[in-house]
Amino acid sequence: MTAIVLDRYRRALNEVDNIVARVEDDRWDFMSPCPPWTARAVLGHLIDGQQQVAALLTGQGPRPPHADPDALADTAPAAAWQAAHRDIERVLAKVSTPPHSKRPRWVRAASPTF
Repeated sequence: MTAIVLDRYRRALNEVDNIVARVEDDRWDFMSPCPPWTARAVLGHLIDGQQQVAALLTGQGPRPPHADPDALADTAPAAAWQAAHRDIERVLAKVSTPPHSKRPRWVRAASPTF
């Protein structure tokens, strides 16, 4: 991943942090603008997305989407998102090696297109 892509990705993750922090606990089961998904299901979908990206970057993916995104957001959605964010940041740190250093062997040479 290029530094620009990583920077944009991290900014998007941080923006999700900001949004999640503003959701009150009793509103996670409210309908989202994407019926029939609740806010909890949307967040679970985002958590699953981070897990899929991590699987791809570490050579374990691709894999099918999680069948029950609500379960990934759990009973503590904000904490579940924070854990997913920490996990993907660990993976991103491993793949964001400086251009002059050797790429870890488990990172594929081909870059994803956006």
